[in-house]
Amino acid sequence: MNNKRSKDLTSIAIMIAIIIVLGLFPPIPLGFLPVPIVLQNLGIMLSGALLGAKKGSAAVAGFLILAAIGFPVLTGGNGGLQAFYGPSSTYLLAYLITAFLIGLARNHQLLSQDPPLFVQYLTIWIPGVLLTNLIGAIGMSHFGNMPYLTAAASTVVFYLGDSIKAFLVLILVKRLDKLAIFK
Repeated sequence: MNNKRSKDLTSIAIMIAIIIVLGLFPPIPLGFLPVPIVLQNLGIMLSGALLGAKKGSAAVAGFLILAAIGFPVLTGGNGGLQAFYGPSSTYLLAYLITAFLIGLARNHQLLSQDPPLFVQYLTIWIPGVLLTNLIGAIGMSHFGNMPYLTAAASTVVFYLGDSIKAFLVLILVKRLDKLAIFK
C-alpha cells in the first residue's frame, strides 16, 4: 500500500473514531419530539470539512456501516438495522449527504482563507444544519405520524445548538489546517 493511500485510510479511520467518541455523550431527549439533541452531528460536519467530499463521505459511510452491522456507535449506545427504521433514520441518511456537501465546499476552497468568514460558515451551516434538519424531519413526520411541515417546523429547536456546532467546526478546521494534520 502506498504512503498516500495509507495516510488517507488513517485519516478516515481517525474521523470514524471521532464520530464514535462524540456519540458517547448522552443524548438530550426533548420529550415533545421523537429525536433527541446529540453531539455526533458535529463529527459528521467535521468529517467533510477536514477530509473533503470523498474521504469525508467514506468516513461517514464507514460509521453508518458499523452502526448497521450492530456496533453500538450511535448516540446512546445504539446500533443495528432498527436504527435505520425510526424517527432518526432520515437524519442518518442526511449525515452522508451533509459530509459530502461540506466536503465539496472544502474541495472547492470555500473553507480556505479567501472567501469571507461568513461564506465559509454558510458552507458548513446550510448542509450541516438546514439540510440535515429538513431531511431529518421526513423521518420524524413519517414515524411520528405528524405532517411534514409540523415536523420541519419542530426542528427549529435544534438550530441554535447545531449552529454553534457548525461554528465550532469552522474554528477546528482553521486550527487543524494550520497544523496540516489531515492534509
